[in-house]
Amino acid sequence: IHPEKIADDLAPIMETLAKYKVPILIPTAWTQFPGALYYGDPVWVDELAGKHPDVPIILTKMGRSISHLFENALSVAMRNENVFFDTVGTRPDHLKRAVKAIGSHRIMFGSDWSATWRWLSQPYDIYTVRKKVLLDADLSSSDYEQIFWKTAAKVFKLPL
Repeated sequence: IHPEKIADDLAPIMETLAKYKVPILIPTAWTQFPGALYYGDPVWVDELAGKHPDVPIILTKMGRSISHLFENALSVAMRNENVFFDTVGTRPDHLKRAVKAIGSHRIMFGSDWSATWRWLSQPYDIYTVRKKVLLDADLSSSDYEQIFWKTAAKVFKLPL
């Protein structure tokens, strides 16, 4: 698979997103759904982000705590101002590094969901678990405010 081919194939979609100023979310790492694991490495998004700088691209899960995928996501974000992260499945140390490298204004809180949740005998409160990652990252109060709501409000054009 070649990143330039993927970017070319997605060009009509990206042009529509740019026209309406709508972001796209691209998952990183693995998913419980079968197939296409190679798309989980965010490095291919560099080509897409570079060709479509007017489209906000949200790399969800920041590599899902897998170090080499996080490093690739961070590299893509450092090269492309239109790339954002959400905090689902990340680790406090990855979050702290991301804030330092690209700023909290490009990171947003996420809680996610799981299609498998209904089969767990004791599902836990996802929001509390996801929030704990942020609190354990030991960020400034302004970074917390930015990540918890301001970044998403800006990217999704919500009233402040």
